[in-house]
Amino acid sequence: MRKLVIPLALAFLATGLLADSSLARERRRPKHDPAPVQGGVPEAQDPIDWMTDVEAAFKLAAEEKRALFILISTEDMERRGQFCRFLANSVRKAVREAKVVPLKVLPPPAMDLTGLKAEEVKLRQEVAAAAMKKYEELAKRFGANSVPSLVYAAPDGVKLLLQASPADDSILVVLARLPEMLKAHEEAVAKEGKKPEPVAGKDPPGTKPPEPKPPEGKEPPKGGVDDF
Repeated sequence: MRKLVIPLALAFLATGLLADSSLARERRRPKHDPAPVQGGVPEAQDPIDWMTDVEAAFKLAAEEKRALFILISTEDMERRGQFCRFLANSVRKAVREAKVVPLKVLPPPAMDLTGLKAEEVKLRQEVAAAAMKKYEELAKRFGANSVPSLVYAAPDGVKLLLQASPADDSILVVLARLPEMLKAHEEAVAKEGKKPEPVAGKDPPGTKPPEPKPPEGKEPPKGGVDDF
């Protein structure tokens, strides 16, 4: 019996020493932060609250005297494009701080017409065709010949500047200049002595609102700067 007690005591002692040793190593081991976000994966922080109703966005801009920040793109560009995806928190923050009305305009998505009756197919195709026409008219109105394009417009819907596939740093530059551009536009309108008419209720979404006619003998204003 005594011969059994001694080996058991030694075994318990060894176990305790091993546990103490493991605990000590664990305490000395540096603590690691959670696994870092993999490169290229955006941080889901304060996304831009895009509007998609063109008429509602123009109405809000006119009522609150805020500039329009219009992204004209496609679903494919949204997924795979390299520009105007707004992945950087710094760019999203700049958009919010600029107090603009963010409007995203996309063409109608592809439709699955499988199994539908001929009447329903025709109806859906007509709705999609009307939506596509509005999309194309809006792009033409602002001179957006490629996607993605960013349009900066005054509260009255007049284009201030157009950027085609701009990089993040270019967007930040224009957002910083936006108050200056708005002021210049307001001064130009005041100099003409006419107030711009509100967009909402005047035109269907995607069409150009009526602009003041220029004095006789003068050419109409260009409508904005296309690059910088």
